[in-house]
Amino acid sequence: MKKMFKGLLALMAILALGLVLVACGDEAPEVAGQTPEAPPVVTPPTPQAPPVDETPDPVEISVWWWGGDFRHAQTIEVIELFQDRYPHITVNYDFAGFADYWTMLTTAAAGNQLPTVLQMDLTRLSEYTENNLIIGLNDFINSGQIDMSNVNMPVYQGQLNLGGEYMAISLGANGFAMVYNTDLADELGLEFSPELTWDEFGDMLRVARDERDDFYGFVFGAHYEVLNIYMRDAGYSMYGDGEFTGSRDVLIDFFTMIEEWTNDGIMLTLEREDALSEGQSTLYSEIVIAQTFASNQIVHQQNHYMGEDGPTLGLALLPRIDGGRGGNWMRSSMQFSIGSQATPEEQAAGAKFINFFINDLEANEIMMAERGAPISSAVRAHLAPLVSPVVARTFDILPTIAAHAAPADRISPPQQAAVRGYVDRATEAVRFGDWTPEEAADYIITGAEDAFSW
Repeated sequence: MKKMFKGLLALMAILALGLVLVACGDEAPEVAGQTPEAPPVVTPPTPQAPPVDETPDPVEISVWWWGGDFRHAQTIEVIELFQDRYPHITVNYDFAGFADYWTMLTTAAAGNQLPTVLQMDLTRLSEYTENNLIIGLNDFINSGQIDMSNVNMPVYQGQLNLGGEYMAISLGANGFAMVYNTDLADELGLEFSPELTWDEFGDMLRVARDERDDFYGFVFGAHYEVLNIYMRDAGYSMYGDGEFTGSRDVLIDFFTMIEEWTNDGIMLTLEREDALSEGQSTLYSEIVIAQTFASNQIVHQQNHYMGEDGPTLGLALLPRIDGGRGGNWMRSSMQFSIGSQATPEEQAAGAKFINFFINDLEANEIMMAERGAPISSAVRAHLAPLVSPVVARTFDILPTIAAHAAPADRISPPQQAAVRGYVDRATEAVRFGDWTPEEAADYIITGAEDAFSW
């Protein structure tokens, strides 16, 4: 009992630290300088339809998730459809905003009241697995109860495989990419090839800068994510087992590029960025042509900022290091896991619910890829003519990202929250001209070593 209580206390501390993280896919360790091996993969057989139970016993399950009002309404509608299809399964549900959701789960875990199906985030998956709060899903996958026959498992599920066991099912997928103004690209004659290198991209922006006033070319949407991809592209990883393994030379190269681009006027200055009014977009204002985002964020950028009369946004791969191995990977988003405190009957019904959520075409017509591009190729093909053109673009970019990606690293350790802060501080100092690339690199390495010694 004491061991379980200590485990829950540790989990609560980790959850508190994790609130600063974004709910996106993350990266994980490999030996510096070596290409990471893909995680062990369970290849599901061709699913066989489970035997039909003519008189199934009634069962109640609970489903919890986080999100805003729009997601809540969609998910409830899917639950109602599921109960129409499976009247013997009663679904109780609850939801909250992101921060409150994890408080709810921590309280529920302490009281042995975890839901049957819980929405999971990559930053919590290891902790919930290590504390035995969720169960492995291989048996459900191999039996076809969770049908993954239309899912590329290494690409879309790779990070969810911990020690050979899938601990969650991805509800959507995205990859880091450049969102760019297609109208401006056409005007300037710029092309975003999948083979574009950072050096070529910089030269391209210098030409564009000379043709327009008040134009800076490019801005990072997230420094840490781009640095992580840059590091992987160079053949390294940010983390090893209990340590920071990022290369100092690669850090210096990365910050040298930022310094040069800032000095050359092809990276948006912080002063110009701060001058934008609240609600203004750099892409709409055409002071940059491209900004880095998770690919699914193009939907918000297009709908919220561009409007009906604004420019059309496109998606392109991040540039690569010349001779790099590819640093990007497919990011799993807002997974479903099954709680360990449910009965076996409830867990089986929970697996049926997850299968319905990811494979049922009518259910996905309700959700319309709100949690990201569906992992099932059959569902994506079904939705492609139904979704808006901007959502369809998020479907189209995924095969390109997958074709140029490296295997996903393991999930990052909790210390990544502190490292993320050091990267943001170092990037700001370089962009302001206060630190050299060498000083920025040493600051991150020293900070990361401190974080791992806590």
